[in-house]
Amino acid sequence: MADVARQLIAKIKVAAESKVVRPGSSQQTLLRPQKIEASKYAPAPNRTIAIGISTGGPQALEFLLSQLPAEFPGTIVVVQHMPEGFTDMFARRLDELCALRVKEAQSGDVLQAGRVLICPGSRHMRVKRMPMGDIVVLNDDVPVNGHRPASTSFFAA
Repeated sequence: MADVARQLIAKIKVAAESKVVRPGSSQQTLLRPQKIEASKYAPAPNRTIAIGISTGGPQALEFLLSQLPAEFPGTIVVVQHMPEGFTDMFARRLDELCALRVKEAQSGDVLQAGRVLICPGSRHMRVKRMPMGDIVVLNDDVPVNGHRPASTSFFAA
């Protein structure tokens, strides 16, 4: 057991000193990405991309969003099966890692180019067309197949 402990300690020390580079990234992209400042008059998106994710989704979403430039002309809305309280932390982490602006969605958020809205845990999310632009509407409808938020509920809208 002492031999296994020595090997484990040596491996942990090597891992602690290593620099982690995610697939598809370079040392330069590990620096905090430059964002375009948010404005209440930000342009309307030319496309809306809806993503529904579950197990394994956070890592895939992090990789996807980290590849998009701050000038991305579309907006992205994400329904992630996460409990209440975790989605805000998840959105903040993605905001730090990505050039796009990422935030947990609130009812009334206007869809804007270059922004990602994450559905809050234990809420359903819809997008409603309004004269001023498309907005997010959150609700507390019953769980769908045991999930709230549920991507099936979001895509059915």
